[in-house]
Amino acid sequence: MTAPFAYAKNITMQCESPNLIMMKKCECGCGELVSRRFLLGHNLTGNLNQRWGGGRKVHSAGYVLITIENHPRKNSDGYVNEHFLVAEKALGKYLPAKAIIHHIDGNPSNNKNNNIVICENRKYHNLLHVRKRAIDACGNPKWRKCYICKKYDDPKNLLFTGKTEESPSVIHQACRKEALVLWRKYKNAKLHDLPEG
Repeated sequence: MTAPFAYAKNITMQCESPNLIMMKKCECGCGELVSRRFLLGHNLTGNLNQRWGGGRKVHSAGYVLITIENHPRKNSDGYVNEHFLVAEKALGKYLPAKAIIHHIDGNPSNNKNNNIVICENRKYHNLLHVRKRAIDACGNPKWRKCYICKKYDDPKNLLFTGKTEESPSVIHQACRKEALVLWRKYKNAKLHDLPEG
């Protein structure tokens, strides 16, 4: 059995006089002799870290993170969003790679079963947010907001433009005509302001 402490000679370069330094085993359990609590780098992970919070922390965006060793969604620090763990426990299996969790009340730290919805992809998740904003603004989840006048209206009265289905631009016909007139005036004014050359 080895002693918990040992002494080593430390010869300083300036005065060449020997000093005794008390050495002890690294507290991480590796068995190395060190002059402080840990060998450099041995106290940085897990419950040995002085700032260890029990494997649970809150992200700056409000999401609760849990440390899990072997999980497909863990980040570089070994943490997984708690809402994924709650959803996976309810399903009894890992979520698909493109699955996203939606918090019904908008609070990312409220991970109760009755507050989360598993969305198959980002498109569906965005649709839930659009419908929630429509309900809050006008009471009808099917109505959409014109991006020019900012008023909600029945989709029958709106034009859906844009390059992708995932984020269409929604606009009233009258607002579109007005915007085109203003854009043409702006464009013509810019062309006349160009220096001749």
